[in-house]
Amino acid sequence: MIVVVGRPGLARPQGAAEPPGVGGPSGVAGLTAAAGLAEAAPHSVALDGLAALVAVAAAHAGADVELVGSIGDDEDGDRVVVELGRSGVRHAALLRDPAGRTPAGEGTGPLPRLDAADIGLGLSYLSGVRVVILAEALPADARQTGVEAAAYHGASLIVLVAAGEAADDDVGDATVLEAPEGGRGPFAGMVGRYAAAIDRGAEPADALGEAARAAGWEHVTE
Repeated sequence: MIVVVGRPGLARPQGAAEPPGVGGPSGVAGLTAAAGLAEAAPHSVALDGLAALVAVAAAHAGADVELVGSIGDDEDGDRVVVELGRSGVRHAALLRDPAGRTPAGEGTGPLPRLDAADIGLGLSYLSGVRVVILAEALPADARQTGVEAAAYHGASLIVLVAAGEAADDDVGDATVLEAPEGGRGPFAGMVGRYAAAIDRGAEPADALGEAARAAGWEHVTE
């Protein structure tokens, strides 16, 4: 099993103030486009954020995936849950935070809470974890909880960092991948393939090279 840690959100096409109803073929098309797998239908509801995009890519690569994170207790959060389920991503450990807003484009308000206790509780429910992906920047104690959980499960750890940033020393021998400023869909597709290959038992170095080549991605560091 692959566990992705982070806050999923929604992406809305430019000029669409409110998306159409939850789910439906347009939602799936928009989602797979975000993962670099197909073209989006106009005015579709699509998942966004590296946590969601990587989780979907890993699920499309045949892995069992759980997303540990948080969303707002709002309609956009409801849409996120539906789209994750339609894409084969489980979300039993997805916190609903009434004080935060589900990310959905620009200026959506405070992010949902995602602290060390939330991550520790979510990961404590899961078994058979082979890969843990920290898909966004986290406070030091929350990041350390993810690192320790990966070690407890004997799982490979993948840490995603923003362009131009370095990982903190406490991530140990994790694979650190630098997300680009643009082209997050293809990058997420590469990370998902990489994690799915490790989950199937491939050696990390072999899995990384194969996933990078399949995605046409060159600037990857371990």
